[in-house]
Amino acid sequence: MKAIPVILCIGLLLLAACAQQQTAAPAPVAPAQPAQPPAQPQPPVQEAAPNVSAAPPSAPPAPSNVMDATTAAALDKNFAPGVKLALSSSFYRMKIGDSKVIGIAIRGMNPESDDYQITFDLNRAYDKDNSAITSGIKQVFPWVSSNLNDTAKNGLSVVTLNNREEKRYNFLIQVKPTFADGTPTLPGTYEFNVKAFYGQVGTPFINRDYDSQLLSILVES
Repeated sequence: MKAIPVILCIGLLLLAACAQQQTAAPAPVAPAQPAQPPAQPQPPVQEAAPNVSAAPPSAPPAPSNVMDATTAAALDKNFAPGVKLALSSSFYRMKIGDSKVIGIAIRGMNPESDDYQITFDLNRAYDKDNSAITSGIKQVFPWVSSNLNDTAKNGLSVVTLNNREEKRYNFLIQVKPTFADGTPTLPGTYEFNVKAFYGQVGTPFINRDYDSQLLSILVES
């Protein structure tokens, strides 16, 4: 019976030896990864501005040279049969910087064909106290000059008219902010002589009085 413990001891020793041989090898350890540098903050993305060149400032539109229906009707009324020279109105109220198209009409009443021309001159200009503002057409010439192609005579082009033949004009008046010499335009009343002359067709134009009208413009500030 004493042999049994010895056999058990030998068996236990054999089991322990087998267990040591079957012990699994330790799992390989992955090499440590190098530390990543901290992320650097990125500057905000700037959107490129569109390459748009600034448009040059546009010039103000030129005043219209079209006569409105009310002015045309007034000219028709004043240009009755037998009238040589007529205006749509002999008086206008305007502000500095305003423009206005008035109507002018001329009728040939001579028996034969003749050349006719309408000219403009300043009769007088005065303020509310009746004091003279200017005495010559030169200061206010720019007010009417856009219509005139005969600047030597401050006149319209010569037109040939037969007996009873008519000619109508759209006449643009611009009350400029300054006079011709650059000084500010003064409020007041400006009276223009609108004169018509005639001369024989085919000969050098000789001014002969035909008719005249007075055009008054009250300029307000």
